[in-house]
Amino acid sequence: PSVAKAVVKDYVHLVQHEREKEPLGRLTKRERDILMLLAEGYSSRKIASQLYLSTKTVLNYRKSITDKLGFENPAQLIRFAIKTGLVDKEY
Repeated sequence: PSVAKAVVKDYVHLVQHEREKEPLGRLTKRERDILMLLAEGYSSRKIASQLYLSTKTVLNYRKSITDKLGFENPAQLIRFAIKTGLVDKEY
């Protein structure tokens, strides 16, 4: 019985961890890249320069990211990026 409990506990932990990561799957590769750079402290202008995009395009991506994830402010995006492992907690 204790082995079964341990297996079930591990499974539940794994499922919860995967659920937390699901929203990340809603984002395109480019959106994840931009989110990562935002969470690392880059400004929209700096991201645009680094990814060879216009600042307006980066702002459009930011809006798309917040809409897809249901967030209202940049702090929520950064917490999400850290929680999902998109960026290291050191940032």
